[in-house]
Amino acid sequence: MPFPDFFEQFRIYSIYGFLPPEICGQLCSEIESAATVTGEVWNPETGKDVNEEIKKRKEAIGIPASSEEAIREKKLLALMPAIEKHFSVKLTGVQPIKFTRYDEGDYYRMHRDISTGVDLPSIISDRKISVIIFVNQEGENREEGDYCGGNLTFYGLLDNPGWHSVGLPLESEAGLLIAFAPDVPHEVTTVTEGTRFSITTWFV
Repeated sequence: MPFPDFFEQFRIYSIYGFLPPEICGQLCSEIESAATVTGEVWNPETGKDVNEEIKKRKEAIGIPASSEEAIREKKLLALMPAIEKHFSVKLTGVQPIKFTRYDEGDYYRMHRDISTGVDLPSIISDRKISVIIFVNQEGENREEGDYCGGNLTFYGLLDNPGWHSVGLPLESEAGLLIAFAPDVPHEVTTVTEGTRFSITTWFV
């Protein structure tokens, strides 16, 4: 499975240790004990909707405001100049953070984080760069990590049309940040063991 460095050739940005181990441990505890809501997807006809054929995951609610501020205001906003330079975009801020958990059997099928449809809400149409931060450790088995499966997998990175449907999974670790253009197709494969904790947001 390729390491994040491999994906730099496809303009996918990565930072190892973006969140230190003590913060990751704190966030794991907060997400694990928090109440959750079922993740929704955008439906052009009805707006936000639950569709477990596409997305089956939970989003934690009630995470202490201090935790979001420490990540969003102090870490992500400080990263904006580097993201602007890497992707050659002008950014104005960061959307609210989603603290997500994927339990055994959860997934998010291949999708894009932005759509070309009309009448999109600004929370979607304003997205310029997608961000995922891994909070706990992926492993080939439970002895090596906190969860198995749940790979962040990218599609359409290779120019050859024959490879467009072939996914390239990324080998993640706790504290790793990944940033990419929101129109890049990607998925989270099914978690086979344990629980995957992560953070999702977008630069705008």
